[in-house]
Amino acid sequence: MSKDTKQQILDAANHLIEQEGVSALTLESVAAAAGVSKGGLLYHFPNKDALIEGMIAHLIQNFDERLGQSADFADWLAAYVRLTLADMSLLSQAQFSILAAIANNPDLVQPMADQTAAWQKRIESVAKDPVLATIIRLATDGLWYAEMLGIRQVSDEMKQAVEKRLLEMIHDSTQSE
Repeated sequence: MSKDTKQQILDAANHLIEQEGVSALTLESVAAAAGVSKGGLLYHFPNKDALIEGMIAHLIQNFDERLGQSADFADWLAAYVRLTLADMSLLSQAQFSILAAIANNPDLVQPMADQTAAWQKRIESVAKDPVLATIIRLATDGLWYAEMLGIRQVSDEMKQAVEKRLLEMIHDSTQSE
């Protein structure tokens, strides 16, 4: 089976969750939606947890690729803020459902924790003011998680104002004195 087949399976799983909810995510339903045999699906994902891990890994990889590894730390942190907060409005039902599904198996959260740890390590090793950079990352993450959980209690205008202020903080913290 090709990499395209693996991607086809991941796309089908995301689409299935988006259309029918996380309870519809079975190996049989994903195989049918992807147009592959159950054996073909099992070749790539031996069980449901492996499928969910694959979905999460794909999400992380896509975000990290879009984020990039700018040599300029301020540019990287600003990209993190912009990308995270811009994606709040683009969160698909699949992303919500994946995060809901991993709540049933805490081990599946580990790849997200590992990626966040890598970003934090970069902040602590490169930032001129690692405390301020961490505050910016945590505020950004907090807005994203609140949106994801449906508990954001600030208006769109306030969210935009917070994003603007976070970006100003990045800019101000990197200016020469």
